[in-house]
Amino acid sequence: MQSGEIIAREQLLKEQAGRMRDLAARIEARTYETEMERGEGAFVEEMEMFVSELKNMGTALSRLAYVTAEQLDSAAQQFHTADTENSASLFEGGE
Repeated sequence: MQSGEIIAREQLLKEQAGRMRDLAARIEARTYETEMERGEGAFVEEMEMFVSELKNMGTALSRLAYVTAEQLDSAAQQFHTADTENSASLFEGGE
């Protein structure tokens, strides 16, 4: 892989990591408020369970987005390290 390709992929991974962090923050910040939570009325038991499931899904998606962002950061760092090592090897006359 050429140095330019590595740099382009590293940049793409960094951008994807940033987007995943933004997504995670938006999901994490979202609140699911029911009428019952606002004191305006009561929902049936099924609706309460549905809202609880939505909250759990939001939490799980947020965690997944953070993990994905960390993995993308790690991949970008690996690309950077490989590029640096490759460049050093070429500079020293290696293959």
